[in-house]
Amino acid sequence: MLRIIILGFALLISKNLMAKDLYKQTFDLQWQKVAELESKDSQGKPIGLSAMFTGIIDHYLVIAGGANFPNGHPVFDKANKVFHSDVYVYDIQNGAFDLVAQGQLPVPQAYGATIKTENGLWLVGGKNENGDMNVVLELTLDRQLQVHTRQITTLPFTWSNGAADIFNNELYLFAGSWDGKAQAQMCRYSFSKSACEVTSILGLPRVQFASTRIANKFYIFSGIAQTPNGTSHVLTDSYSFDFEQLNWQALSEITFSGKPFSVAGGSALALDDQHVLILGGVNKNVFDDALNKLTTLEGEELINFKKKYFAMSPEEFNFSRQQFIFNIPNNEWLTLNKRVPFYGGAGPLQTVLDQKFVYWLSGEIKAVERTPAIYRALIINKK
Repeated sequence: MLRIIILGFALLISKNLMAKDLYKQTFDLQWQKVAELESKDSQGKPIGLSAMFTGIIDHYLVIAGGANFPNGHPVFDKANKVFHSDVYVYDIQNGAFDLVAQGQLPVPQAYGATIKTENGLWLVGGKNENGDMNVVLELTLDRQLQVHTRQITTLPFTWSNGAADIFNNELYLFAGSWDGKAQAQMCRYSFSKSACEVTSILGLPRVQFASTRIANKFYIFSGIAQTPNGTSHVLTDSYSFDFEQLNWQALSEITFSGKPFSVAGGSALALDDQHVLILGGVNKNVFDDALNKLTTLEGEELINFKKKYFAMSPEEFNFSRQQFIFNIPNNEWLTLNKRVPFYGGAGPLQTVLDQKFVYWLSGEIKAVERTPAIYRALIINKK
């Protein structure tokens, strides 16, 4: 009898492992570099961006705003971060990737949220050199591909580094920085009342988390916690919000090889109604150590740590190259067999899904340094 039980248990484990191995083979992403951003540094060399507004209008990919350091490094050159107002429009139909138009936002802007609408894109909140913003803009393209923007509303507080969506003609703002302070709250904004109904969300106050919408649910993954006592650390938790039931559910912790794993500063995309693809994110150990030392060290110790930290290579920063799949029905984290064949990204990273293609748009490959590269992956569903 004992032998039978042991044999049955072994078969069960083998079956589960086989299911996971087979699952890993159901999706494959075939990556290639397709372009470089038009943004240039002070010497005319291509330079990347992070925290842009990104989305698709018809068969055009739009990249708007963003931030970088075109005039040098903030530690080694004492250079400031620069915010941008440029808008780039790419034709991506039938596998093309061609820059076909350019425009401008009303002001430089980054670190907000993009919502795809029937007519175009909504650009929600964000920040620039003057601080956080409270404006909601609509960006549209006319038949001549000219870029147009108009103000939809102003929020009752400034808001950045969170996530946003629209449900039943109400605007939802999830976590992020409200009037300069990270929150564990959700704003349900009524356009008719120009006011927010504020409720709490699960978990700690957070910024720069991966998120996506599937049907009537919104998903939040990881992020950077900012606690009331001024400390910060990387999170590995995840949650879903039901727009119809107006309630939250805790999901499985993000893990890799049995250990908590960060996708903070990364990006999430809904592959279908059951699977979320998560790309990028900072390395938890490296980033937690940096957050601790940057806020606790003083004087010469702080100066020396900054010099060492910011001189690290992309390999040492080790931003995530894993391709995670969150299986919604099973509440389970899995990874594809292959990693992305280039440096991982954060900053926060921007990705866009269009039919059978995923676009990886610039982003940080280490603290401060952005890549101008734009990558595209063909999604192969082997089911």
